Amino acid sequence: MQAQITYLEGTPLEDDLPVVVDGEPHTSFPFTVYEDATGRALFGGTTMHMRDLAPEGCIAVAEPFVPNSYRKDGVVKLYPAQPFDGATFNHATEMWEDGRTLEQVQADKWTQIKRTRDSLEATSFPYLGKVLDSNSRSVQRINTAVQAAQAAMLADEPFEIAWTCFDDTVLKLDAVGMIGMPAALALYGDQLHQTSRALRAQIYADDATRESIAAIAWPASATAPLP
Repeated sequence: MQAQITYLEGTPLEDDLPVVVDGEPHTSFPFTVYEDATGRALFGGTTMHMRDLAPEGCIAVAEPFVPNSYRKDGVVKLYPAQPFDGATFNHATEMWEDGRTLEQVQADKWTQIKRTRDSLEATSFPYLGKVLDSNSRSVQRINTAVQAAQAAMLADEPFEIAWTCFDDTVLKLDAVGMIGMPAALALYGDQLHQTSRALRAQIYADDATRESIAAIAWPASATAPLP
């Protein structure tokens, strides 16, 4: 609520003398500067007077500054969360709007798809009915274990390893099973890239629209199933 401010009788605005704020004497009071055209809150603080606080095209109001807010019809409101990068807020309708070009919408969607693909590829993959980790450290462990399995096969020695899965269960593997693991990871990675290429073709189709692009999402069937 805007404070009711009254200067004491005979007190010049430029003098550092008390003013009355909501009936109580004060030497300073809070203020907020708003953009006049939109009502967007720009900055605030405390002051002794309202003179020369607002730059051109702005107004100053004696009330506390609220970050990420705007003022409309005398009411200070918080901006709702921005739904996506590039969205602009229409202060007349008080709604977010998509001010991006079609090319920007396509580029943003493709970035989102690639981010999903890369995250899935570096998280987990299916193998022998289990889901295994595929982060960088796990891939190093896979490569090391495969080298050990290959060495054991060349030396005609037995090989067995208990591999910890994504859900912390254990998968026991012999040399052949261990050597097949990176092949399964590569196959899964290729499937992810095939999926992303198919989605990219939809994003950049000649008849693509904002609505059709917004509806494009990573299919659940292209994700490693969790146990």
